Amino acid sequence: MFLYPFYWVGVYVRQWPLFYANLALFRLDLYLGYYYFFFYNPVKEYLEKSETGLTQDELTYGEMPYLVLDNVFKAIGAHSNDVFLDCGCGKGKLVFFAAMVYGMKADGIEILPTYVKVARQQAHIRGLSQARFFAENFANLSFEPYSIVVLTWTCFSEAMREDMTERLKSLKSGSVVITISYPIQSEAFYEVYKRVEYMSWGKGVVFVHKRK
Repeated sequence: MFLYPFYWVGVYVRQWPLFYANLALFRLDLYLGYYYFFFYNPVKEYLEKSETGLTQDELTYGEMPYLVLDNVFKAIGAHSNDVFLDCGCGKGKLVFFAAMVYGMKADGIEILPTYVKVARQQAHIRGLSQARFFAENFANLSFEPYSIVVLTWTCFSEAMREDMTERLKSLKSGSVVITISYPIQSEAFYEVYKRVEYMSWGKGVVFVHKRK
């Protein structure tokens, strides 16, 4: 635990030559870090969370490094024809990564309006028409259009994971679902990848599944 902050710094040092050669991504990352450090209002975030009807645990946020998502993309052979979805996208960084580095059409679903507003503004300013953000509860979402879905459901209740699993069955055969901390418990999916990675909150197990 004592060494964890040093490891986290190391992750970003490793990301630097891999992804920040993409100057557009580098500038975007700098802006998001600057904005959320100096201008984001935690009181407003708390009020927005209280209006969702979800528990504080279910609204716990963390960050997956680009490096982790890139490892998965390489393992599954992701390409620009894929359609990406991040459920509970927060600041939208994985959506931007998929769109800017891999050239995918990429959507982010986020229940907190301020996160969506900032992400939409940045997508518009940078001319990223393939990166879209929606302010809604992904519990009401249809997954059918997507070929890659990310679900960081570390803090989801068992009932919520079961409900999401049922609706993930609408995905086309061969579609990929990436979950964190818990695998999908369904015969409609099979596991193709499992790996312990470091996230912003500590170690997390990444499970990658394919729709049968």
